[in-house]
This record gives sequence, structure tokens and C-alpha cells, in this order.
Amino acid sequence: MKKYLLLTLLLFSVLRAVSFESCNAFRDSLFKITSIQTATERNAALDTLWLQLKEQRQIPFKMADSVIFLYRGSASSVAWYGDFNSWSDDAFNATVQKLNGNIWILEKTFPSNARLDYKIVLNGSTWILDPANPFRQMGGYGYNSVLRMPDYEFPMEVLAREDTRKGTLSDNIPIYSNALAYSLHYRVYTPADYETLSHLPVLYITDGHEYANSLMGSVPTVLDNLIHDRKIKPLIAVFISPVTPGGGINRRMSEYNMNAAFADFLADELVPYIDSTYKTQTDPDSRCLLGTSMGGICSAYTGAVKPETFHLLAIQSPAFWYNPVIYNLYSDYPLRPLKIWMSTGTIHDMQSGALHMKEIFENKGYEYTYMEVPESHSWGNWRGQIDDILTWFWKDSTQVSILPEKKARSSTSAHPNPFNGQTTLHLSPLPFPRKGQIRIIDLAGREIFSSFLQVPAGQAVSIPLDFDHQASGIYIYTFLSSNTRESGKLLHLK
Repeated sequence: MKKYLLLTLLLFSVLRAVSFESCNAFRDSLFKITSIQTATERNAALDTLWLQLKEQRQIPFKMADSVIFLYRGSASSVAWYGDFNSWSDDAFNATVQKLNGNIWILEKTFPSNARLDYKIVLNGSTWILDPANPFRQMGGYGYNSVLRMPDYEFPMEVLAREDTRKGTLSDNIPIYSNALAYSLHYRVYTPADYETLSHLPVLYITDGHEYANSLMGSVPTVLDNLIHDRKIKPLIAVFISPVTPGGGINRRMSEYNMNAAFADFLADELVPYIDSTYKTQTDPDSRCLLGTSMGGICSAYTGAVKPETFHLLAIQSPAFWYNPVIYNLYSDYPLRPLKIWMSTGTIHDMQSGALHMKEIFENKGYEYTYMEVPESHSWGNWRGQIDDILTWFWKDSTQVSILPEKKARSSTSAHPNPFNGQTTLHLSPLPFPRKGQIRIIDLAGREIFSSFLQVPAGQAVSIPLDFDHQASGIYIYTFLSSNTRESGKLLHLK
């Protein structure tokens, strides 16, 4: 009986301890649990803590600018590789600790609003997604786990919404290039109500197969949402793929590396065909070329050699280091009529090259904007900037109201949780109205609370809950509407 009471008190303290004041407090509590000598009691306490951390999406554990990476499992070694160490720096893992109960930890600091891709490496060779972390991002080599620091704001505009009228994305369209002497393919996005529109600006996009992917660039989704919300003017997007028709070979490294033939293809073949086929605005002030990494070099180069065709350039994480001659095309030549948007991540991305080019833009007098984010070379970074690019070039000046700027978090949350007596449910603001029902049930399915809500776009809601007359235990809350379903657990402790 005494042993059972001790275990109960221990579990109780662990459950309450999920709301820690700092990473140090969490680490100290974790060390206390893993130092319990009796394996049964230690594992029971770890099970409880692990469950709560997973439910609160706190693996890795983050507070302010501190993070504790966590892995639970049997292994001869555990390491973390990702954006934060260029996926290869072994020194980053020099302070990994193994605790009793097969708990592995690594403590680091990052900007409080950082977002970084990573994987866990077991036994020096087995790369896995973090099994306890639900956040993932698709990249060129598959999914990675994602570290979202506490102040990171998810770009809600990349998520498809039921309330938007959708544009149309064509299948792959083949085109033979005389300049390149081979065939390419592309896809075309036309906005909703295209048949009633005319004189539309055009966004040309390299690596179009990835920018069009809803798990990567998400550009069609962002276009749908921003056009619907009247944040940007309707426009056409042309997604140019570097992959050979039928798949197999990716030609981006040759096509995008200051390739004069590819620039000729864009300006002299593709643009005239698009203008003759679609309802476009045909002046260079209405054409933008967007690209990332090598595609960033391509945008900068094409703007330099084809300014009569493209006046608008969007450059993300440019790999200028790959061909530094690109700097000379701007520093050593007269000012061209270009308007340029450029960004980079600040954590093992392309910051130094972007800053060098920024200085050249500044000295030459180019009209430009420059963005730095505490992220790295990832689609999670680039997709979150699409709305910034689009609104800088094509903001809809006729909009009657402006919805709150991105990037409101989507999750419904409760604080404190665990709690004794009272807690509060929080619905974060979203860029669209929500009408639905909040419902709380116990584990037996009995309804404890129910309320219908109508939440305007951009408005947060806080709902105080009184559990003084309810038994200790776990309760399930759900917010259900036509475009949102969010749920979670409440832990009431008396």
C-alpha cells in the first residue's frame, strides 16, 4: 500500500509538472525521475510524463530560446542532425546525455521564433523521423521532423480552406525549346473567375514541380487564399519543371546556373507563348520570375540579361556562391529597371551571399526589399514567404478591409493544463471566420460543457471553465466547425 501511494504521489507530481517555468526546471525534474532506482516506478513516471509532453506537442521541449531534444529508446548512440548543424556537424552532438530509462537528451539554444528541419540518427547510421514529434515538413528527399520554437508562427495561408473559391492548375504542358534543343514541361494556374478577367500579371516559377506541391511550396493554395481575401490582385502562375518530361533527370543545376540558353527560352519562347495563349498583361512590369537556391541565381541572372522581359524578381535563399560572377552583373553594369524581393535564412542558409548582393542593390540604387528569418534551406522556410512576395508585388489596393497579417497559430489550447479548479480554453485567431461548437466530455462520453460560437476572422476567443465540481481525471475538448476540427485533453487534478 505504501509503495502504491508513493507511485501515485509521484505520478501526480509529474502530471502537474508539465507546466514548467524554464527548460532548466524541466531538466531538473527529468533528472529526478530518471534517478528513481526502482525500474517499475521510474518507467511509470516516465510513461506519464512522455504522454503529457506528446499531448502538448512539447517534444522537443521548448521554452523561450532554449530547447531540449528528447529521444526515448534503446540505442548505442543517439544524435540530432538538421538545419541547425548543416546536417553533418558531429560537434553539435558532443553533449548528448543518456539517462536511466533509455532517455537521451541534448540541450541547445536558438532564436525563440526559429523553425528548423531535423532527423534523429540512431547507432551512427539509422536516420529516422522524431517519433514523438508530430510536426513534419516535406523536402526534396522526403519528410523531416520540424523544431518549432515557442514564438514561431505557422503560415496559415499555406493551408487549403473550404471558404475560398479555387483557381485551376493545369496538368503538365510540354513545350519544345529551340534555344535548349530539348523539351520541357510546365503547369499553369489561372485564378477563380478567370473567364471574366483580363490583363492578368504573371508569376513565372522555376522548380515549379515543388513550388506547386501542396506539401512543399503550396503556391496554388496561397494564391487561392490571398486572392479570395482580396489581399492580392488575381494573377496567373506558370510552374516550370526542371525534371525531364516523363521523369528521371533533374536539369536544374545546368538550367539555372546563369544559362544563357535557358534565359532565351524563358524570354523568347515561353513568355510569348503564354502571352498568346492566356489573358495576360504583357508589359515587363507585370512579369515576375521566382526561384529558390539555384533558382535564385536564375532569377537574378535572367533579370540582368533580359530586363526587357522581366522587371520583377523574387529570390529566395540564393546560391550565389555557386557562381559569384552573378555579383558582377549587378555591380559593374548600369542600373536596370528592376524591382527585387530577396530573402535568406540566418541559420546555415545563404545569408552571406544574400547580404553581399543586398549591398550591391543598395549601392546601385535598385528598388528592393530584403527579408531574413531564423530558418534554413527548407520548404518550410520558403513556403512561409510566398504571401510576402505576392503582396509586395501585387497587393490589392481595392480591398475594403485588411485581415490580420499572418501567421496566427491554428491550435486550440488550454492554460493552465494540468489544472486544479479552473482553466481557460483559447482559440487562436485565424484569417477566416469560424462558426462551430465547443464541447467537453469525460472519458465515459458524458458531456460536461457545450457552447456554440461564432468567431469573426482575426479574433481570438478565451473561454473560462470551472471544474470545481468535477472529479479529477482526463477530459476531452473539441472545437468543430465547417473548416476546423481541433481537439485536445484537459487534466483536472484536485
